[in-house]
Amino acid sequence: AAADNGTVKLGYFTEWGTYDRNFNV
Repeated sequence: AAADNGTVKLGYFTEWGTYDRNFNV
């Protein structure tokens, strides 16, 4: 879930275990 699109992203984890959309790049 930390990099569910296969890339390393900066951001924070939501309660669902994925990055907030504001940090999805």
